[in-house]
Amino acid sequence: MPMPSTDARCQIIAERIRELGLDGLLVTTAPNRRYLSGFSGSAGTLLVTGGRRELFTDGRYTVQSAQQTQGFGIHIASANPVLRAVEFARDNEIRRIGFDDADVSVNLFRRLEAIEGVELTAAGGLIEELRLTKDEDELALMRRAIKIADEVMALAEESVKPGVTERSVAAMINAAFLEAGADGPGFDTIVAGGRNSALPHHWPSNYAIAPGDPVVVDMGALVDGYHSDITRTFCAGGRTPGFMVVYDIVLAANRAGIRAAVAGTACAAVDASARAVIESAGFAEYFDHGLGHGVGLEIHEGPRLAPGSEAVLESGMVHSIEPGIYLPDWGGIRIEDLVLVNAEHPQTLSQYPR
Repeated sequence: MPMPSTDARCQIIAERIRELGLDGLLVTTAPNRRYLSGFSGSAGTLLVTGGRRELFTDGRYTVQSAQQTQGFGIHIASANPVLRAVEFARDNEIRRIGFDDADVSVNLFRRLEAIEGVELTAAGGLIEELRLTKDEDELALMRRAIKIADEVMALAEESVKPGVTERSVAAMINAAFLEAGADGPGFDTIVAGGRNSALPHHWPSNYAIAPGDPVVVDMGALVDGYHSDITRTFCAGGRTPGFMVVYDIVLAANRAGIRAAVAGTACAAVDASARAVIESAGFAEYFDHGLGHGVGLEIHEGPRLAPGSEAVLESGMVHSIEPGIYLPDWGGIRIEDLVLVNAEHPQTLSQYPR
């Protein structure tokens, strides 16, 4: 069954459509379709107006679309669902239609433009803006995904031992998500040992972890479309003094970033608070990515916590805080937690010990 919040979300979008002088809005991306309707199929288009909600999909989803949505007219299209949605709009005198210009290709736009009787208007970002802050239904799903990731991280730490390959640890993690009740991993699991850990998005290989290796484990669970995201760095065989020198700096940066993630704070300032810790320790050049990103129906959502970002945090946003130091001739350390932004004290959602 769809989440009860889908009705309220559609009402908000309908109001924004009216404010923009539009008669309707085409929704073509999978996360936005699911957010407004509950429909999780891989193909489909929504048409939302002030008074009606329509879902266009294909025959593979005849039953699923009816099971997952409420209040939507279901249309099984033999052709491209987007084309069918625009033809439906034309036939029902829905003239001025907004569309996601970041998703619709030039080729598809030309085909849509050829349909007489409708006017297409770029309106990308309307739903993404609404998705920036999470409602209680979303937070409940994310807490489940986070709890599962915490549980699986405990298994990962137990499995990180000298002689074990990165790939075998990653395979164990992916299987453990399913056994724990998740729909699967939320993204490609990262297990990076030794010098590979200096590569922020390393793909697990057959490298056999050696004693003293830093091992970065970055993973997340998927629960009803919502993601979790957590990173811990272990030292194979036990933490060494050299490992702890770098680890303590990254941990201090992680804590500084979490403290700064308060509603009303500029995203660039949150990044700067953590980055200053690493810079003061002399490792500025070895932290070369942003501090974090929003998480929800997509693993990477806005706004980014990064230098130059003009966005400001709002209560209800869920963000990753993930500073790292990456030394090419040794390895890397990254520590990542998800936090719920509020007006006073950010709530750390990830609970696995750092």
